[in-house]
Amino acid sequence: MVSPRSAILRLRVAVTARQRRQQVERLSQRGMAPMSVLFYHRVADTCPNPWSIGTAEFASQIHGCKDRFDLISLEELQRRSRAGASFRPSLSVTFDDGYAENCGFAIPLLLRLRIPCTYFVTLGNVLTGAPFRHDTDRQCPLPINTIEELRAMADAGIEIGLHTRNHFDFSSSARSGPVDAGRLRCEIIDAASELAHWIGRPVRYFAFPYGMPEQLTPAAIQATIDAGMIGFCSAFGGYNFPGQDAFHIRRFHGDPDTGRFLNWISFDAKKVKREPAIVSPAPPAPPVTTESPTALGRAGELGAAGEPGQLAARRPLRALFVITSMPVGGAETLLVNLIDQFDPKRIIPEVVCLKEPGPLGEQISSRHRLHHGLIGGKFDLSVLPRLTRLFRERAADAVITVGAGDKMFWGRLAAKVARVPVIASALHSTGWPDGIGRLNRLLTPCTDAFIAVAEHHGDHLVRREGFPPRKVAVIRNGIDCERFKPDANAASEIRAELGLPPESRLVGIVAALRPEKNHRLFVDVASQIAQGPNGPQTHFLIVGDGPERSTIEGLIADAGLQRQVHLLGTRHDTPRIVAALDTFLLCSQNEASPVSILEALAAEVPVVATDVGSVAESVREGETGFLVACDDRETMARRVKSLLCDEALRRRMGIRGRQWVMQTGSLEQMVDGYTKLIERLYTAKWCGLDFPAPVAVSPPLSVSAPVSCSRDPSIAQSPDRSSPTSTMVSPAAISSWPDTSSLSTTVPGK
Repeated sequence: MVSPRSAILRLRVAVTARQRRQQVERLSQRGMAPMSVLFYHRVADTCPNPWSIGTAEFASQIHGCKDRFDLISLEELQRRSRAGASFRPSLSVTFDDGYAENCGFAIPLLLRLRIPCTYFVTLGNVLTGAPFRHDTDRQCPLPINTIEELRAMADAGIEIGLHTRNHFDFSSSARSGPVDAGRLRCEIIDAASELAHWIGRPVRYFAFPYGMPEQLTPAAIQATIDAGMIGFCSAFGGYNFPGQDAFHIRRFHGDPDTGRFLNWISFDAKKVKREPAIVSPAPPAPPVTTESPTALGRAGELGAAGEPGQLAARRPLRALFVITSMPVGGAETLLVNLIDQFDPKRIIPEVVCLKEPGPLGEQISSRHRLHHGLIGGKFDLSVLPRLTRLFRERAADAVITVGAGDKMFWGRLAAKVARVPVIASALHSTGWPDGIGRLNRLLTPCTDAFIAVAEHHGDHLVRREGFPPRKVAVIRNGIDCERFKPDANAASEIRAELGLPPESRLVGIVAALRPEKNHRLFVDVASQIAQGPNGPQTHFLIVGDGPERSTIEGLIADAGLQRQVHLLGTRHDTPRIVAALDTFLLCSQNEASPVSILEALAAEVPVVATDVGSVAESVREGETGFLVACDDRETMARRVKSLLCDEALRRRMGIRGRQWVMQTGSLEQMVDGYTKLIERLYTAKWCGLDFPAPVAVSPPLSVSAPVSCSRDPSIAQSPDRSSPTSTMVSPAAISSWPDTSSLSTTVPGK
């Protein structure tokens, strides 16, 4: 029921709304836009009291403020105040006391929305777990935050501040005389030092209990300076303006009474005139910085330009990708492209190589933190404590294993032991030779997501590997379409480098020289084409290296193709080589979603490939290339010949291929998928949610059924592609998981 006073205030706000907007606009034009600070105590729907607010009302206030204000940290508020300029109304969010229920809804909501927050706690209650006296007096003791919760909040970017040791009232009226120096030291200076010790980072802000003018005594304010604080907060109600004493941060209550809340939030000029004068010692002016000095919490970090409003509302999440090594291969190249493109304000990636870094690992070590040499052999059990220690030292928010095998097992197990919030596995094959294995399946309960690279691959993980559909997320492989694109000069340049005539035709493959890539079939097809009418004019390029090199060299020699098949080894100019091809040929015995096909299509090169795994999602029969049954060398040779003899067909398929990749397989889409998945899983952990099946998914691609050619019959691929893809988590579904923003997005009465 709305009180008469609240109704009158709401009416007053409505009548004066235009006047208030004009006042704020005039102040903003002068660089004097008001900077507001809200304070809350407890957000919960049980045990209502004057210092609590319901979850729906809190969400409504926060979403409404998000639309109307720059949401900034206390540090940024102080920076604007000292700089003497504020060109847009801004708002900071704070909490007092330290109620445990805030970790169930309020804090996860602020983290999800990337809203900076300062959380003031009463240290004595946190350490003992004793409820506050004002709650026991109402016969409703309420749970208090633990040190572990405070550490978790600090790690997530929440600034932890002090609210005294014992919720102490510093006013002289509360006792016979002024507070003695010993009590001031106990309640502020020593308590700040102890809190900093417990949470592992400096305590920079102080909030006075009750926060009225009578509590803000000069001696108490001096104690905050002596404790090394950079600001203190009052609670009597007031706005902050540029040029004011930045050490004193004025706040007003995030009031559950809608009328009072709207009156404050819409700027009441009368409040400015009535603000009491607070006499405080002059604190030393800290240097203006663009970054918070806290170790991990960067809620007040400025954007790159250092402009007001361009803030990183919370620190980015640290994601560690665990892989065996980083040779030149499809999955490894994907990982490099992925971590290079992450927005550092959202995800900070690091790479963990269990063995040696490899060529790509050495290449990225100058751009990203790289850890390696953590396992001595297949049965080196000491890898578990090494990985666990590493994850803890790096304060990992997410661990993502790349591929199956040892890294999938040890990476997830160590992440579980280290209590890493998000644990996921990115898989890039459909079985042999990189099978999941029984031990890896045992860790399914502690895994938050299994990342498939294509829809059919996701179907395989559900049907063949037995992973829960709700944990399988489909994030399609993506490539840099600006790097792989048509290049009119590449054809003549590559032919000249290889000493080939300008009119020669080029057929190529880019793949690691491993058994499952089936280069034997590539050589067989080359042999058939070389014996045809235009055979001598056709040359075949093999880009890549690996353990099968000597075997492939023998096959080439046996076929007498030394002059026509060129083993180029590892190359760093792959985009140029691919763009020079007339046809791309892939002969793999199993694949998930090969990156090399996407690269060829992006360069407008048609593809002939074996119909395995998810290849048919990219090579669309008769549109972007041709699909051939595994080991059908006659059909494969015929398809390649048809493309080599028809330039118009090659051109048509090439254009369609690039269009398809731009729509479904761009690098930007892949990076966005990983970013959203990591952030959503992290937020779900904070909210205490299970990982729900999506409420909506993107429609599955229309593709033809694949032909299985795996050597292992246990992983034969199903021709039925209509399976449980509707229950897997697609990129569209990642952004549609239920969240608290559905409660309300406006302030009541706004």
